[in-house]
Amino acid sequence: MVKALRLKNGDDLEIEIKRGRVIITPITVIPKDEIWAWKPEIRAAIEEGRKEAREGKLKAYASVDEMWDEME
Repeated sequence: MVKALRLKNGDDLEIEIKRGRVIITPITVIPKDEIWAWKPEIRAAIEEGRKEAREGKLKAYASVDEMWDEME
């Protein structure tokens, strides 16, 4: 069962009993102060940024001041 579920020591599990059967599901626990990062709109924005990076659409700046000067 450990191999089938690809479990490692310390993994979190959800254990339920349904209709007389034990259901074991590996889970990932996300701290409440980090849950914002998993909202669909945030995930979409991150993926859009990754796509722009792959397409070479991002610009590097020598400093934060240089970036702000361009934005003004």
